[in-house]
Amino acid sequence: MQICTGKGPVKGRETNQSSRVVEDLEKELQNTGRNITRDNFFASLEMARKLLGKKTTLDGTIRKNRVELPSAFPTDKET
Repeated sequence: MQICTGKGPVKGRETNQSSRVVEDLEKELQNTGRNITRDNFFASLEMARKLLGKKTTLDGTIRKNRVELPSAFPTDKET
């Protein structure tokens, strides 16, 4: 668990905070062959690929409006 205490020593707005927090929490599980389940706020194709490279799998939904999704995925109009 990480407790948010407000702004840190870094000036400006932190980008990709959710990815950083999840990566920090998952460090001990990487390279163990385990599966991590996330909700759609914390799941991304990039993170799934990173975890797979560390012998860890990701289970969860990915928001359909994520820009990194391949164009082969159906849109609302195609479903």
